[in-house]
Amino acid sequence: MARSLWSAVPTVRAAERGRFAYFFLLSAALSFAGTLGLAGSEALFLIRIGPSELPQAILVASLSTVVASLSYASLVGRVRNDLLLSALLVAGGVAIWLILGLAQGGAGWGWIALFCGFYVFQAVYVNLHFWTFATDFFDTLASKRLFPLMAVGASLGGMVGGATAAGLSEWLSADT
Repeated sequence: MARSLWSAVPTVRAAERGRFAYFFLLSAALSFAGTLGLAGSEALFLIRIGPSELPQAILVASLSTVVASLSYASLVGRVRNDLLLSALLVAGGVAIWLILGLAQGGAGWGWIALFCGFYVFQAVYVNLHFWTFATDFFDTLASKRLFPLMAVGASLGGMVGGATAAGLSEWLSADT
């Protein structure tokens, strides 16, 4: 079965398969998480805050993304990229847990922070760090061959994330 799977992507050379599979799955996992984050944070924002505040929230999300991207830029290159990925994942999980707890405890700004968190995630984890980390493992020519295939991983992760969000919406409600 593995042989037929690799024959579907002949541009992936035998020596690259392990690294490629790791980054393909990481791309899928980040997209899966991002899709769930988008669906959940937007639903919670619209139910708890309301659509009239959306324009201001998008401005705050843009500002948050700029600050987070600048903060990321100050760290990248000073910390190993694999360790930075681990730290980002832990920090993101803790931040979501704390913000969600504060929001459920009555801090209305928490719903805005959760909404902004998706955009920060997209900018830092997906648009910046994923590609920075991946370039540590592939040279320029390999990147040109393989990185378009990693977008397939992201698309698959987003598709599964969307299906998961739709399925979860049957059991979970944003207004409870």
